[in-house]
Amino acid sequence: MPIRLLTILLVLASCLPLSAAESGEVVLRADRLSYEQKSELLRATGNVEMEWGGSRLYADMAEYYREKGIVSAQGSVKLVKGQDTLAGDSVEFDVDSKKGVINNGRIFVESNNIHASGSKIEKTGEQNYRIEKASITSCDGDKPSWQFKVDELKLTVDSFASGRNAYFYLGDTPVFWFPWLIFPANTERQSGFLLPTVGNSSKKGIFLEIPYYWAISPNQDLTVAPDFQSKRGVGAALEHRYLGVDKGFGTSRGYLIYDTEQEKFRGDIELKQQVNFTESTYWRADVNLTLDRDFYRDYGTMSGDYNKQYLSATAFVSHSREDLLLTGGANYLDNLDAPNNEDTLQMLPFVTFNGTGRNLPGTPLYYSFATAITNFDRDSGDHGQRFQLSPRLLLPVSGGDLFYGSVWGGYNQRFYTAQVSGDEKSSSQAGLL
Repeated sequence: MPIRLLTILLVLASCLPLSAAESGEVVLRADRLSYEQKSELLRATGNVEMEWGGSRLYADMAEYYREKGIVSAQGSVKLVKGQDTLAGDSVEFDVDSKKGVINNGRIFVESNNIHASGSKIEKTGEQNYRIEKASITSCDGDKPSWQFKVDELKLTVDSFASGRNAYFYLGDTPVFWFPWLIFPANTERQSGFLLPTVGNSSKKGIFLEIPYYWAISPNQDLTVAPDFQSKRGVGAALEHRYLGVDKGFGTSRGYLIYDTEQEKFRGDIELKQQVNFTESTYWRADVNLTLDRDFYRDYGTMSGDYNKQYLSATAFVSHSREDLLLTGGANYLDNLDAPNNEDTLQMLPFVTFNGTGRNLPGTPLYYSFATAITNFDRDSGDHGQRFQLSPRLLLPVSGGDLFYGSVWGGYNQRFYTAQVSGDEKSSSQAGLL
């Protein structure tokens, strides 16, 4: 009766040839094991598992030549190292040089989500492969939505895959032919072309986006993506990102296209940025605007884009000192559901001044306050100003180690002035918080 998980631990001592000694130790497990001492051949059959140098091999049967450091395996072969997988029908592998051949093989590189397969995969180095009758994609699943098929593909992880006579497939249908293919396989930041986006929609028709990534410096990059649409024309997207050591960070993104259907330029812009002037003073902006009100209905890429009602552009400067915070800025709101933006109230400008956590001398009480002055303006209709004052008192309450909390109360006062059809009116609202 075969015994599962018979284990032979082969500690390759210094008396063995160098090629085998360099691999350290090899652990082999299987349902059945046999050993030929003369040829130093170890045979394993049934649920084979083999480990060496951070790699793990699974197969139905395998042979390992100790002196040569060669592994030959057949049947549901899978070679795993870290998060990367190499699988196929059969494999012959040198555990020292890390070179080998796998038949009817498949590769998965987890760090960049690359799937490649071919009739024959030759591992020519630590990160290098040559694949015959190859296909490559970043889509998961047995039926990728797109892939490239190449007669011969050379793949270098952390670099590129390249090949000649390449066909681009949507599903099972060939769409484009390329005499030469360069496919990014980077796991680190490096300039070059990124994975293309291809699809078909009722509004855009057949579309193709080919982004190029430029690693400008360790703390900033730029992506430029030409966009081809059979029903709308040619556009381009641009995204710039940077991260300062102590001066702030930001992302700027924009898209522009000449819409051949509407015969006009259309696009949008997004800006998220913070500039640190000092440790206590900074400027921040969050902007999202479009050239026309229906842009996202035609060009939105996310589910929430198509039914957006409002876009906003906010910018402010903030300064803090101990427990005090002073902020001044402006907020512009764009109502996409309205025929125009003339009736939309804008906060141009606003100023807030807040204080927190100050002890009331001679008492266990703490006080805080929040004040705000806002000017509401618009191109058409009423406009006015608002002043808001909200002081609070807080009493900390402690029950030893059982609980800790607070009791607080406050007062909220608002004053308004409004310009209504040329007349100025004033009002106020007050109440306990």
